[in-house]
Amino acid sequence: MDGLFSYSRKNQKLEPVHVVKDCKNNFVYRLAWPVFSKDLKTVIIGITEDCNCLLGGQGYKAVYQLQEGRWVKVHTYDKWIG
Repeated sequence: MDGLFSYSRKNQKLEPVHVVKDCKNNFVYRLAWPVFSKDLKTVIIGITEDCNCLLGGQGYKAVYQLQEGRWVKVHTYDKWIG
């Protein structure tokens, strides 16, 4: 899949996201299906970061709202580290 990007807080820029089917390199990100409000201005999504599949990981659920044409994270919950 081309054209997928993730914002890097460390580098403060968008970086390409590569979809892989194995756990040999770096981090694997998993996104749960988004759940939208009826007006499509609020969404809840689950995000999991897996460290090479066997080394542990972390995750959380987040609430985003559409504000002035941009999705803004307004709340996180169910955070975990494993």
